[in-house]
Amino acid sequence: MSLPVQSIVDRAKNWVLRRLTQSPSTRREEKKGLFYKAHGFNVNNANFIEADTYITKVTQVISSGNAVFELLEPYTCLDAAQDSSARYPPPRCHPGTRLKIRDRLMDWLCGDDVGWKMLWVRGFAGTGKSAVAQSFAESCDEKGRLGGSYFFSRTTGRNKLETVVPTLVSQLAACVPEYHSLIERRLARNPFLLRKSSPLQFRKLIVEPFAILQRQRPLEPIAIILDGLDECEGEDAQLEILEMITNALRTNPDLPLRWLICSRPEPHLKDSLFNHSPLYNVNVIATR
Repeated sequence: MSLPVQSIVDRAKNWVLRRLTQSPSTRREEKKGLFYKAHGFNVNNANFIEADTYITKVTQVISSGNAVFELLEPYTCLDAAQDSSARYPPPRCHPGTRLKIRDRLMDWLCGDDVGWKMLWVRGFAGTGKSAVAQSFAESCDEKGRLGGSYFFSRTTGRNKLETVVPTLVSQLAACVPEYHSLIERRLARNPFLLRKSSPLQFRKLIVEPFAILQRQRPLEPIAIILDGLDECEGEDAQLEILEMITNALRTNPDLPLRWLICSRPEPHLKDSLFNHSPLYNVNVIATR
């Protein structure tokens, strides 16, 4: 006797649904498979999948929401985050120090005056820029207002332009559930976005999604911290990052993102930031 293909498909669907809703103990009783104890029929020209393995993989992705992070992980630099083990122990302000600048940064993020969308903390080597950035990142994280961070370092390989946007996207997806869902759909439709240019990724994966979310429901401002921008590989890459941000501020001034840039006062960065300041509301804070 030969079973119609549709009958086999229906039986397989029912078995899969039953497996998804069964308790673990019941599943163990049916461990021998779809056609256990069946006899007296032939199946021709069929393809079979190990359903237990497939269900396990699918349900793990669905239940844990790991699909976005699994797609992003090969393109990110996880060591660049403020809480990465590679940077432990990170530089931070000692208790009771740098209170003025730290208070000013928190007022900028959480205060009623949201005119400044990007701040530049500048200073020479050893003036405590990274400590300020780290302490601010930790304070933002405690308040649920940290969107993402990238601590550049040319000596440890945390200086690649192509990893900046995916790293920030991964962190933003972890802290903003609505953004996570939106990014998941975008990457499902076009996973090759992660192989596009940084400006295109920035627009498609950060600017446009947050513009959509802001129209749906205004979000509280969250901070994105880029420390040691002058250590990103090459002046062109550094200027490209600034251009991505300033273009976003020009075209989408209502984005709920506040950008903190920390770097040495390199002439090319100073020229770029000062040239844009009247249009993009760049404020400057010195560490000394």
